[in-house]
Amino acid sequence: MPQADYKSYFAPQRAVYLTTIGYGTGALLGRGIERVVDVIWLEELGIAQAIWILQVRNFGPLLVESDVAGNSLFERSKIEIDKSIDSLYAGLKEPALRRYGETTKRKDEVI
Repeated sequence: MPQADYKSYFAPQRAVYLTTIGYGTGALLGRGIERVVDVIWLEELGIAQAIWILQVRNFGPLLVESDVAGNSLFERSKIEIDKSIDSLYAGLKEPALRRYGETTKRKDEVI
């Protein structure tokens, strides 16, 4: 979610956006869900964009991605990464796996 949207819509409601890191974390967290209290979603956006209200116990670990002031961990990290990411492409050898999307140009990355 863009930081501007979070600041406009979530922060004024004092909402906190929580996230996880790592594959399989969702399965681990699922063990802590006792029940689904409600699901709020729009038909045109689908269930993946829904807001789930859950009753949980021993749920975590979680990271606070965006806080009540609208600060975003991912946005802050992106700014830091973008400062030096172009230097990672400097001096790369010609791609051996070009047919799989490997490139020496950041703007050509497929991932």
